[in-house]
Amino acid sequence: MLLAAPGTGAAAEGSAPLVVTSGWSEPGKTAYATCPQGTTLVGGGYDSNPTHLGNGQVSDAVDFNAPSSASSRPNTWGVQMDKGQAEAYAMCSKDSDQAPVVVASDWSKPAQAVYATCPQGTSLIGGGYDSKPAHLGSGAVADAVNSSVPSATTPNSWAIRMDKGVAKAYVMCSKDSDQAPVVVASDSWSEPGKTAYATCPQGTSLIGGGYNSEPTHTGDTANSDAVDFNAPSSASSRPNTWGVQMDKGLAQAYAMCSKDSDQAPVVVASDWSKPAKAAYATCPQGTTLAGAGYDSKPAHLGSGAVADAVNTSVPSATTPNSWAIRMDIGVAKAYVMCTK
Repeated sequence: MLLAAPGTGAAAEGSAPLVVTSGWSEPGKTAYATCPQGTTLVGGGYDSNPTHLGNGQVSDAVDFNAPSSASSRPNTWGVQMDKGQAEAYAMCSKDSDQAPVVVASDWSKPAQAVYATCPQGTSLIGGGYDSKPAHLGSGAVADAVNSSVPSATTPNSWAIRMDKGVAKAYVMCSKDSDQAPVVVASDSWSEPGKTAYATCPQGTSLIGGGYNSEPTHTGDTANSDAVDFNAPSSASSRPNTWGVQMDKGLAQAYAMCSKDSDQAPVVVASDWSKPAKAAYATCPQGTTLAGAGYDSKPAHLGSGAVADAVNTSVPSATTPNSWAIRMDIGVAKAYVMCTK
């Protein structure tokens, strides 16, 4: 970001990034995609085949979606589902051969935020997470990532918080800059099911964003909500802005803003997909994919609880300079953030 958006990162200006895929993992195992020599990891994403309950509801989750912090796996993006299969995608810039510095936090306490911080002399360009979610007696995941944000209080850091379980935060840090980004949070929490916006100040450029949330729950305390919208705004009236909306709960948007540029990114949104089909948004000619996000209309149970998930959020390996989004059941829009 997902980062750019959580699970993504900021790409350097120039040619379209190279995208590398891992192939599908075994169920519940980690897939890794590694950037080739002469390129640098600037973001990543996941494709997934989640498990389901008998009523068709998704019972799975993306447990790990982050750059690898292992010295044996530099320049690599990793993805793992709780039970299902995953495929990792690495987005690689051809404009640098400096692999990013990746730092992982310790494990958090249950339902508490945890922070990973870039070392001195580097600059935050993205984040990710590992998690151990809570489960129902049936084995279905009853948890969610409630917060995935660039920290507005701890410079050069990314924060992760689970609804019930524990998590690790990961930061991806560029050696090409020592300017920590400015982080702006929306003025207040949104109204339930409404959109919150955070806008970068004049003289800076939006390079990513994230969300904080207070989701709704069912009687058995399972999370019944979802992040419906988590993307840069494509509205001409809201340049340099990140937006977030929960399906039913409260949201707070965070914008990550670079001091190294005052050029607001170009943001392009796709049309709405067909149900359970991928939507693609593509950067215009002369720009470079630097981040992404999505809007969605998820499927619901009769009780109103969300029964859906984002199955795919990846830089496209087949359509250059593009991002793909796919829901398990519902419909989605893809958003791309493109540098000039």
